[in-house]
Amino acid sequence: MAFDLGTSYLYGHVAGVVNRESVLDMISNVDPFDTPLLNMMPKVPAREVTEYWLQDTLAATSTGGLAEGRPFAAADQTAPSRLSNITQIFGKDIAVSETQQAVSPYGFDDTFLYQIMKGTREVMRNVERRLFSPSDQSAVGTAVIASAAGTARAMKSLDDFITGNSWHAAGTAIGGLAAGTELSAARLSETSFNTALQLIYQDGGQPGFIFASPSSKRMISGYAGTVAAGGSTPTVYLNATERQIIRSVNSYLSDFGLLNVVLDRWEAQAANGPTDHTDRNGTIHFLDLPKVQAAFLRPIRFRRLAADGDRVRGQITGELTLRVLSGGLAMGRIWGITNLV
Repeated sequence: MAFDLGTSYLYGHVAGVVNRESVLDMISNVDPFDTPLLNMMPKVPAREVTEYWLQDTLAATSTGGLAEGRPFAAADQTAPSRLSNITQIFGKDIAVSETQQAVSPYGFDDTFLYQIMKGTREVMRNVERRLFSPSDQSAVGTAVIASAAGTARAMKSLDDFITGNSWHAAGTAIGGLAAGTELSAARLSETSFNTALQLIYQDGGQPGFIFASPSSKRMISGYAGTVAAGGSTPTVYLNATERQIIRSVNSYLSDFGLLNVVLDRWEAQAANGPTDHTDRNGTIHFLDLPKVQAAFLRPIRFRRLAADGDRVRGQITGELTLRVLSGGLAMGRIWGITNLV
């Protein structure tokens, strides 16, 4: 008598034989699709492919007074300056065969609708990634706007606007954070962190949010805060009975205001390779969020297209640009942060 008589070896314990398969009727998406900055920033309408806005400054302060009975003398005046950005189109094309629509898949009822859901998430996180992109050719502006038909426009990112208050992580002293191409990637020290906040404040800014990559967030969570001379590192207890070790910082109360620390996986981390000193990744952004706007010329939406042969089709499309109303003067960034915590 054969050994496998009446066993699953005879009838099959793998797909495609006699016994029924056991497949969980659910699909687990292993890729993230959270977009913290895009979710939090104000959404406003755009009217044109090129969006403009104005910014102005006050005259320098003066300690001198005015003489009694002085004659009229017109003071120097400055005109507002104009900033701009262009809209970028984000989207994805969806196509599913009529045969696939007719069969019965696991995890979802309609393949077409499932692909629309996936595509929308992919488009949203592409927008988030673009907002944090390092400075590139779009900073020139006119070259991108004048690109030939068929060439995708690229909107300016945060780094294209936040240029004045931009420092390398290797600096530690006031004025010593200047971005230099010969500096190697460094840890994000609390001294550099507070120095950046001071310099931003001196330029008239008071950001309320810090967007940090996973490695940078761990460094911020390791800050000691204010410690008295000879004292120990402050400890925060969430609940003493839980016996938990708390090493996470979600907000930072500095001399220059309270900042909310936002973990954002789309803040690109440094590669920690031989070119770290020129890598604009490994960045944290200090943002005054009400002044960072997503201006939508066309909202991100799905549009079904006419049938094309033996398949159903559709497009996910949206068009928007980034507006930084302060021109970056009220914000800042530290770059060149190592990925080695």
